[in-house]
Amino acid sequence: MAVYKNERFEIPKGTYKHRQKTKTYIYQYTDHYRSNGNGKAGHKSKAIGLLDEQQDKLIPNDNYFELNSLEPRLFAEDVLSFGYTMLCHQILDDLGVVGLLKKYFPADIVEKLLVCAMYCIATGSSTMNDIDDWMETTYLPYALPLITSQSSSRLFHAVGTAVTAVDNFKRDWAETMGRDQVVCYDVTSLSSYSDLIVSVEYGYNRDHEKLPQINLGMFCSETTKMPLAYVCYEGSVPDKTELPYMLGLAQSMGLENLKVVMDGGFCDPTCFSQLEKHTRSFTVGVPGYRELAIELASHVDKNELTLMEHLLSCKGEFGSFTPYELYGVKGRMLVGFNQQMHTLETQTLGEKLTRLENELSGLKRMPKGPKLARYAKYFTLSMDEKKGLVWKRDYAAINEETRYAGFFFIFTNDAQMSAADILYYYRTKDADEKLFYQLKIYLDANRIRVHSDTAVDGKIFMLFIAQILRAKLSNDLRPLLDGHHLPLDKAMKRMANVRIKTTPEGFKLLKAPTKQQKEIYATFGHDLLKDAKKL
Repeated sequence: MAVYKNERFEIPKGTYKHRQKTKTYIYQYTDHYRSNGNGKAGHKSKAIGLLDEQQDKLIPNDNYFELNSLEPRLFAEDVLSFGYTMLCHQILDDLGVVGLLKKYFPADIVEKLLVCAMYCIATGSSTMNDIDDWMETTYLPYALPLITSQSSSRLFHAVGTAVTAVDNFKRDWAETMGRDQVVCYDVTSLSSYSDLIVSVEYGYNRDHEKLPQINLGMFCSETTKMPLAYVCYEGSVPDKTELPYMLGLAQSMGLENLKVVMDGGFCDPTCFSQLEKHTRSFTVGVPGYRELAIELASHVDKNELTLMEHLLSCKGEFGSFTPYELYGVKGRMLVGFNQQMHTLETQTLGEKLTRLENELSGLKRMPKGPKLARYAKYFTLSMDEKKGLVWKRDYAAINEETRYAGFFFIFTNDAQMSAADILYYYRTKDADEKLFYQLKIYLDANRIRVHSDTAVDGKIFMLFIAQILRAKLSNDLRPLLDGHHLPLDKAMKRMANVRIKTTPEGFKLLKAPTKQQKEIYATFGHDLLKDAKKL
């Protein structure tokens, strides 16, 4: 229930006051009646706000406006945060997001969606619990009532039922931003405690939570790092089963002639068949634990592979192509070796061996069951009558484990890209993973926190808008922020500290913006001082 802390109204008739601890609540009668049993008079009432004891006036809540048929208005603070929201509005407008939303949704829905997206990034939360408090202290370039936790649920439900409008927006956005792009695709899980959402089911949970979930698949541009399209589906459906539907959806959204980059989870005969059918070319990693990867590594001459003519990057990555047919698809296998990864893996194993030896030195008896298997993988164990437990490193097993350390294998049916290009795009396929990380960590969306399928659809659409905005902020500001050793969330807080003051003549900046604040704003082609004067 939102309390409009900066509003003051005369106390209406038909009310009474009730003191509770340090606060006085004002209740408005909603019904009067007499009991059928004894004829005793009674009434029903609702709390309509708090008493401002200094002014003897009402500080209203939502019930006041509802019972008196009034429209709540957003109160303009004397001092409002300005820089962050104005920057976000300019970015979304320049990207064409605002125009596309207005093309398919009513203006009030568009403004509320934009405010919710800005709120999620500003606060690092998608729960909507305090969005009304945030709106009261923030300048918004829209005239709209306060959004509360309850009204945000109604908003998400309204957006979720507008299926055609959502699909049209996604199609236009994907077609505009995904044209001639190398695209990556990945899937994540969003968990829920709700029993009311039909699509929430138990399945493979990527966060290893014992909760039902929905799956969220997303296409992302490798070049711009921008989200292009998404789909939600039941939590029990495997990624491989959903893949052909996702590829069909991509085509319907204008993502045609795709060059797709995917991780090793899609290294599967069925997936290869679908990818060959629906894409111009595809690139898929071969998981290191697969027998195929071990077999490939066993035939590689490491000394020849690490010659300088095979150097792919300054990070000590070497590789060369060899013709290869995998799961019936003809292409090329990039056989690679990462010197840094080899050193890291061998160092990690050395530390693990030392830790296990320290554990063994504290044992007096021969371990059994799983504990024995844990040690027997690297040691030969025996019991001596005098010395007790005796062990020795099994270097044959240890060397076999480190033999393939640092190798990587990437299959592609793209006949044009070089080995360095394939490695670059495969390394940058984590654009999707970073988007999912941002969604769960920086937007706190690892839980759905709505309780109907339509509200889920509407909220994820809003989060998609927020991810577009955050991706644009992160990508364009990265050189500037790296130079200042400044994370994005802290930079946005500094922009929120650009504040304006209300005066009889209009809005004025409370103080001069810093050089860094002006640089952040100018990165997107706008002048902070000029935009402030236009208010």
